Amino acid sequence: MAKSTAQTKELIQVKKELESLYKTVYQGNGSPSLVSQVTKLESKINSLETMLEHKLETLESEMGLKFKNITEVVTEKFANISSQIATEFTKKSASSQSQWSFRTELQPPLLLRQLRYSFCYYLNS
Repeated sequence: MAKSTAQTKELIQVKKELESLYKTVYQGNGSPSLVSQVTKLESKINSLETMLEHKLETLESEMGLKFKNITEVVTEKFANISSQIATEFTKKSASSQSQWSFRTELQPPLLLRQLRYSFCYYLNS
């Protein structure tokens, strides 16, 4: 019987502890219960997660637009530089062609004059 009484007292003590724990967890002990605190924290975490995802999406789209704009500007600048180089190359090419055509125009009369002079010298000798 002594064993039975000790076990009964132990069971009563465990029951009191469980009731106290139940009250603390589900009903609270002067502050909101742990269940409601966990629920509030979960909702705050979900809210923060949603807000963070939205901000990251916004930031990503802004950065994408900035890089797209930078890419367009750089491409435009390279196109302008390429156009300027092509224009300068065309000018230089036309200039050099006109110089060579002028030289080729001058050279045949000079050659003819030199040939005449040589021929006359040959005949006179």
